Amino acid sequence: MTREQIVAMSTTYFAAVDAMDVQSLRDLLTPNCVFIIESHGITYNGRDAIVGLFTARWKNPVATSKHDSFAHVADKQTYSVASTFNARYSGPNAPEAKSNANVFSLR
Repeated sequence: MTREQIVAMSTTYFAAVDAMDVQSLRDLLTPNCVFIIESHGITYNGRDAIVGLFTARWKNPVATSKHDSFAHVADKQTYSVASTFNARYSGPNAPEAKSNANVFSLR
């Protein structure tokens, strides 16, 4: 896998999240993937659990998101990428914009 392919997995994830696209998110994840929200100590095990999380959040969203201003550090040896970004929200109960980072380990 090339650096560009590794980065593309990250950008595809954010595009699916911003579009609230369940099928694109499902297609991206493996059956046994793990989604960890480190700052809250929460883990979702498996594609179905992760897709369920997002489906529930998107059913009655309090805000929509737009991720941009990406910087990616990809490692071809470990198939991982760290992505920093800005998250902007819109909607009546939208939280403040923030900068954040995600780490993806691809297998």
